[in-house]
Amino acid sequence: MSDIYVVMCLTAEKQVSTIIVEKGTKGLSFGKLEDKMGWNCSPTAMVMFDDCKVPKRNLLSTPGIGFKIAMKGLDGGRINIGSCSLGGAQTAYDKAVEYIKNRKQFGKTLSQFQYLQFQVAEMYTNLNASRLMIRNAARLLDMKVKDYIFYSFFYIF
Repeated sequence: MSDIYVVMCLTAEKQVSTIIVEKGTKGLSFGKLEDKMGWNCSPTAMVMFDDCKVPKRNLLSTPGIGFKIAMKGLDGGRINIGSCSLGGAQTAYDKAVEYIKNRKQFGKTLSQFQYLQFQVAEMYTNLNASRLMIRNAARLLDMKVKDYIFYSFFYIF
């Protein structure tokens, strides 16, 4: 779906390097689009390189620092993924609340059962705590605070 692909790979020097592979390069192919729950506007498929060769000029940086570049790209990426996941979590929360307000059991709506009220309250608390932690990680990234990466790592656990 893209015109260029940034690839971390082992180069002739047996080092992880970063190269650019352009759309239409011989040997570049893709698997079938994956079925996903959510994020359907972002296509996901296997990217395959079968005897794919690119010219040396497609080397993005000094050979051997591809891993460092990849990790740097993940710094903001983790915050992005967390932010996107909050959208799914908010939708799940909204649907759960709507469901328990309308579904009846034993002559009462599910929202009248104390146990479910506690569960929904815990969902709401976790959703808001996650939102605040991700916003804090983004703020620290913007401020270039040393070790801010710890705050974005923490949210995935």
